[in-house]
Amino acid sequence: MKILLLGPKRGIDEKRTGGTIVLFDIFINELINQNIDFIIIDTNKSNYKNKITAYFSIIIQIACKTRKCIHLSLHGTAMDYLLIGPFVILFTKIFGKKISLRKFAGNFDEIYKQSNFIKKNIIRFVLKNSDINFFETKYLVKFFSKFNQDTFWFPNVRRKNDYFTSNSYSKKFIYLGHIQEEKGVEDLFQAAKFLSNDYSIDFYGNITEKKYKVDEFWKSEVVTYKGVLKPDEVPEIISKYDVLILPSYREGYPGVIIEAFSVGVPVIATFLQGISEIVEDKESGVLISIKDPLMLADSIRSFSNFNYQKYSESAKKAFLNFDAELQTKRIIKLIQGEFK
Repeated sequence: MKILLLGPKRGIDEKRTGGTIVLFDIFINELINQNIDFIIIDTNKSNYKNKITAYFSIIIQIACKTRKCIHLSLHGTAMDYLLIGPFVILFTKIFGKKISLRKFAGNFDEIYKQSNFIKKNIIRFVLKNSDINFFETKYLVKFFSKFNQDTFWFPNVRRKNDYFTSNSYSKKFIYLGHIQEEKGVEDLFQAAKFLSNDYSIDFYGNITEKKYKVDEFWKSEVVTYKGVLKPDEVPEIISKYDVLILPSYREGYPGVIIEAFSVGVPVIATFLQGISEIVEDKESGVLISIKDPLMLADSIRSFSNFNYQKYSESAKKAFLNFDAELQTKRIIKLIQGEFK
């Protein structure tokens, strides 16, 4: 069975690799490990001369390569569904091929609700004419299964690794993500003011909003900015800490939480629809309200030498639902129609 994959490949700058690129890269590597034959069409527009050239090239490649495969698998964003999806459906119908769609990120229901009449019809057309659809969160599966009953859960995944956090609690916390207001970093700055100086919170990630400057991090004895990590550095670095903090205002299934689970690190995260599907409160982590620095500080202080090992063990168990090898095997079986 040869699969034609459409998804975003890595660019030249490794530090600008986003979550969708990481997930597509993981899927490719798992197919290799499982001896699945495939060819790729790169949908990362930054790897082309410009966006217009990119779309024309992608569509031409779809027309030329669809006939060479049995199954076409689109791994895309909302814009990919709108601009590439209809052509994918068209060419698979012309050549009599099967197609699966995998939607990255967890806000597609809100995008659909806020779309105009034309965009809604394009999304419905694409989803209804696909043979099988995959969504990152369970609430998206429930929402979009009304357009196609062959709609399944394909969560954010990560590979197993050899790193694990120490069972010894040392009050070391990590934030890893874009340094911007939507990620709740302002709340974390405020929460740090309620903590004693024996706590440490290290920040990693691109500073994407001008109001946050590197110099400001040095005003606190608790908070430190550590720079930007490459994707393959993430598990090892997280394993050096006790707890991951992600006080975001909007998320699907954050890959960084799954990275933390993979090394036995529990999390403090906001009680959002997607996050609450993967973090069990008071088990694999602690869930808090958004924009509540005092509650965030209390949650940080709630970890101790007495309860940390329990949290860490629960985080390790939670990772089993997001193991790339196990999930990819399940997805391939669904694509092959072995079970539904």
